[in-house]
Amino acid sequence: MHKQSGRGNSPHNLNEVIDGAIHLIDNPDAEIMDLMNFIKGPDFPTGALIYGYEGVKEALLTGRGRVMMRAKADIETSATGHETIVVTEIPYMVNKSQLVIAIADLVKEKKISICRMQTENSISLLSS
Repeated sequence: MHKQSGRGNSPHNLNEVIDGAIHLIDNPDAEIMDLMNFIKGPDFPTGALIYGYEGVKEALLTGRGRVMMRAKADIETSATGHETIVVTEIPYMVNKSQLVIAIADLVKEKKISICRMQTENSISLLSS
């Protein structure tokens, strides 16, 4: 899990922002909570999953907040029965190379057990 703090402006979905702007034009007295019905939160370019909504809500209300993010992964089973965890999206601002090193360190420390790690556009971990 990665904590994203206020390091600049987070990108947002343009369609949501336009819908919120139209609502604000039509309703000049609209509150931030009203706009949150249109602008759900940041739309990070690397994808991943936002874990919980409180940090997003705090950021939208105050301009500052912590957004907890998790990588997005799928578990695939091969014809031989081996399971592979395929990480397809990593949190915004997480360096893929550093993530691979951190996973390798966990293997060395015997905190996780995998038989192979492969990186391409995604990270694949073959279970042992």
